[in-house]
Amino acid sequence: MPVAQTSENSLPQSLPWDAPDLAAGRSRAVAETLDYAGAVYPDEAFRLVGQGAVLVDVRTAEERKLVGFVPGSVNVAWEIGPAKIKNPRFIKELSAKVSK
Repeated sequence: MPVAQTSENSLPQSLPWDAPDLAAGRSRAVAETLDYAGAVYPDEAFRLVGQGAVLVDVRTAEERKLVGFVPGSVNVAWEIGPAKIKNPRFIKELSAKVSK
């Protein structure tokens, strides 16, 4: 799910956490009993980024090199290395790059 911010560490007033696209993603997650907070579709993510949200790419460096990446996205790998071991520093790295 994208994390909203306009500058290094400040949340925009124009992107409330109950914005329609975020609310739809949260509702979808509940309806589909997902293990995560929201299921935001690509068109919704595109609109959210246009409103100031930050797209966080959680793929490994190897995946990004092979497949490519979205320009302007922030990369924090959920898994690391070719063995895809869960990144023990994920929360720390994410917190250093984006605000809540």
